[in-house]
Amino acid sequence: MVTTIVSKAEVILLIPISRQSQVADIRLRALICVVAIFIAGCQTKSSDATMEAVEHEEMITSLLRYREMIDSSFRSDSNSPFQQDSNVHFSGIKWFPPETAYRTESILYRNERPETVLVYGTKGDERRLLKYGYFLVSIEGKQLRVNAYKQVAD
Repeated sequence: MVTTIVSKAEVILLIPISRQSQVADIRLRALICVVAIFIAGCQTKSSDATMEAVEHEEMITSLLRYREMIDSSFRSDSNSPFQQDSNVHFSGIKWFPPETAYRTESILYRNERPETVLVYGTKGDERRLLKYGYFLVSIEGKQLRVNAYKQVAD
């Protein structure tokens, strides 16, 4: 019995080897491997497209849930500034629509000597942050550098 497992571009063959027919088994393995790789190559494109569509849908669903949670927190949490002032009515954050074209992956490039910078909050409060590193991302064909900051422990 020969079992072939094809997952994305990976091919795993599980073939029992009998001592009597090692040459035949090697030829069979080679043939099965070629066929499995061919099948995997054919299936990968449609599977990748399907996986990408599912990932985008999951990302949008997750983002919308997160936004609902934030709106709910601003609306009803006892620490919300809208709960502190009864003269102000919270009608929800005006979010931009989700855009999966701006989803990107990158790695963090750490700065060898992170410098401390001052960043001011919305109420003018100073925050000391380390300019920890940066990400290189490509959006709409443009290479962008996005700085990464890390809060300095007081």
